[in-house]
Amino acid sequence: MSRKRFANWRLCSLFLGLLFCALATPCQGQTTASTAQRPRKVFPAEQEPADVLRIETDLVSVDVAATNAEGRPVRNLRPEDFKVYSDGVEQPISFFQLERREGEARPLAIVFALDISGSMTADEMLRLRSALRSFSAQLSDHPAVYAVMTFGMNVKTLQRFTSEPEKLNRTYDRIAREPNGLSTHTYDAVDDAIRLIVKHAQRTSERSLMKREVLVVNEGYTVGDKV
Repeated sequence: MSRKRFANWRLCSLFLGLLFCALATPCQGQTTASTAQRPRKVFPAEQEPADVLRIETDLVSVDVAATNAEGRPVRNLRPEDFKVYSDGVEQPISFFQLERREGEARPLAIVFALDISGSMTADEMLRLRSALRSFSAQLSDHPAVYAVMTFGMNVKTLQRFTSEPEKLNRTYDRIAREPNGLSTHTYDAVDDAIRLIVKHAQRTSERSLMKREVLVVNEGYTVGDKV
């Protein structure tokens, strides 16, 4: 991988913060139609921008938190204390800056992209809903908003960004009643989730920059993606 391609890929990974849970690679036997440009959009009325902004960079920003065996911060670090590798090749550190972060943690905007395809068993669906409730309950005292999407044969937004527990609980209960189908459009769901974040997630909250994430839960295989 060239340095520029590594930078582009790494920049996207850091900016979008995609968290994949047991995400498999797409099936290699897909037809030409499945790899064509996607005809659908996140919302039917969505208008594509007239201009597309493309950015290339030779620098990738990497956030690092250094702690010792007891979990305490390690101080007085220098650039020579770090090494960055790409495909086993060491990369130069062009810029090094120490930051002190104090006060409350950054507010969150999270999209749950959930596999409800036919291969998900009833027990797995029950555990999925329980895990979602536990996840959001752990962050009940943290400034956070959530959106919920499902994917199987199609990708569907069940709930746009909200911080109301009642809405989230009703949405979690709807998951098992959604039609599933035999396909698993995982990458289409990721694409839609990113669009949802860009268009509808706040960039700041409580005078802090929002940390925006996509959490993908997938039982294993992807089938039928357009992306």
